[in-house]
Amino acid sequence: MFDWDILGVELEMAEEEEKKGDFHWYEELEGNTPYEKLKLLRQACCSTMRITEKSKRWWDEELSEQLKITQVSGASR
Repeated sequence: MFDWDILGVELEMAEEEEKKGDFHWYEELEGNTPYEKLKLLRQACCSTMRITEKSKRWWDEELSEQLKITQVSGASR
């Protein structure tokens, strides 16, 4: 899932700095290379979901079985 709000804030800050004449906003991003900087920015804007039995109130036996099958197939890779 991509969090557009985080990216929006980052881009707003970049636009403000560009208005001041500073075009190196990307230097403040984490990472050593431009590729790493974009990669880490993407990671900051993406969230991963981890679904377990305790994460949902509507969990039932059928979903528990599906979770077991998924975990077993993922472990066998």
